[in-house]
Amino acid sequence: MNQSLMNHSLYRAPRNERIALAKGLVEDFVNSTGLLGDPAISRRYLWTDAFAVCNLVSLYRLTQQKRFLQLALKLVVQVHEVLGRHREDDIRTGWLSGFNEHQGRKHPTSGGLRIGKKLMERHATESFDEQLEWSRDGQYFHYLAKWAHALSVIGYETGDKTYHRQAYELIKATLPKFLYQTASSMNRRMYWKMSIDLSRPLVSSMGHLDPLDALIVVYQIQRNYSERKEDFESEQESLMEICGHSTWRTTDMLSIGSLMIEAYRMGQLIMLGETLDVSLLYEVIHGAYEGLSELEGVDWDTNPELRLAFRELGLVIGLKAIGRFSELVLQEKGLRDVLAKSLVAFERFLPLVGVIESFWLAPEHRLNNTWIQHVDINEAMLVTTLLPDGFLELEPEES
Repeated sequence: MNQSLMNHSLYRAPRNERIALAKGLVEDFVNSTGLLGDPAISRRYLWTDAFAVCNLVSLYRLTQQKRFLQLALKLVVQVHEVLGRHREDDIRTGWLSGFNEHQGRKHPTSGGLRIGKKLMERHATESFDEQLEWSRDGQYFHYLAKWAHALSVIGYETGDKTYHRQAYELIKATLPKFLYQTASSMNRRMYWKMSIDLSRPLVSSMGHLDPLDALIVVYQIQRNYSERKEDFESEQESLMEICGHSTWRTTDMLSIGSLMIEAYRMGQLIMLGETLDVSLLYEVIHGAYEGLSELEGVDWDTNPELRLAFRELGLVIGLKAIGRFSELVLQEKGLRDVLAKSLVAFERFLPLVGVIESFWLAPEHRLNNTWIQHVDINEAMLVTTLLPDGFLELEPEES
């Protein structure tokens, strides 16, 4: 690491400065995406909004300014009103669940939630276009899992079980649609992308981390809402089988960050008494470490227009999660004996937090076309790097 980057690696903004920076970014996000205006013309996108809900809760906890919690609640309602319904350019209307207006409002997540992409989903008669598919609507399970977590965060903050129920109904309605068994090998798999009405796969290949996201969110929902452990018994069995056959190594920065986040959440669940497979946790940690090792030749001083900020910021959030996980492991002998040595090895990568965070906090690095093209997700994830508690912690009272 050159001297310039070494200096950036030591960067740590003071707490008050982090809160002030986060406030400014959140206000920009709220205004630019139309949260305070007409929901019909707002810019709602499920992944980004899940991070934004957690960010608003983090700001509320730190400042005790009720406006931030009110904005989080408003965002939840608007996401359900927009992404829980069919698109304006669709011949179908109403709630994705097919419920009438009264029941739809009462159970807004029971048909899943659209991604929020700009283009209508691919019609069943249209041929597949890999590039175009990235801009087409549908449902992604890893986005649904993010939203279920955001609902859980709101549920804990307000004490209102309604949000835990909505998270439960979301995953209960959608997860079985994404899971399937191959006819040739009888192996269980997950579709990466489903149609808006969940009737057909739009992309049949499996997302690298989708089964892990699904497994963890199922455990989380069972703790928060489900009174019967058998509610997700079949899905859990399928997900454990898929995870057992998966390898976790990746060189994608966002995916590496996600692995570290999920490892921390698995650790929290184990500490809370859940019986997750520690060997799976070990494999996830090992995959993240291998991926990080592949990044050692990256030039972190590259022109910002040639970089995707949200992918790098996802890596930062993951590194912050692994730092917290190291502290958590010290509290539990069983985890300490198995994981302590592996987690200590991550220490050499922690300076990247300062390198990447300070780079994207510099206003001049956020003036290029690449940042502006992805401004919503970039801003939401930059706030999460500044104030990660709402996003990373499963049960804040116990954490």
